[in-house]
Amino acid sequence: MKKNIQQSLEQLGYRKTLTRTMILNALESYNRPVSVEDLVEKCKDLNLTTIYRNLHVLEENGLIRSMQFTSKAKHYVIAEQDETKHFHYIRCLECEKVEQIDFCVLEKIKTSTNFTIVNHSMEFTGYCPDCSQVDSKN
Repeated sequence: MKKNIQQSLEQLGYRKTLTRTMILNALESYNRPVSVEDLVEKCKDLNLTTIYRNLHVLEENGLIRSMQFTSKAKHYVIAEQDETKHFHYIRCLECEKVEQIDFCVLEKIKTSTNFTIVNHSMEFTGYCPDCSQVDSKN
């Protein structure tokens, strides 16, 4: 687990428990938005209620953030310490795989419209290479 997250937990008055460590390590290991189902699979010793309770504490204190993809289950990521940094994601409509997109068109939109943009959200969906191949075989 990243040291700054551990320090943040302690500064907020929370102990560094094995449960929180397992959840945060699992979130870091995926390097993408993670569903509760992913966490249950990765943290086999933890029950669903424990995972949800700890996700709530971590999100409420700004250490992780959640995102909801078009009426699908929430996914969780470690919160960025640099709040100016943000990411977008693309989700496979077939297998629900989620991948990070490493660029944003926000600056181009700002300059081409002269708008002062205060917030934005974009969701990309499609079929991942694995699901596209399966679909093309049918």
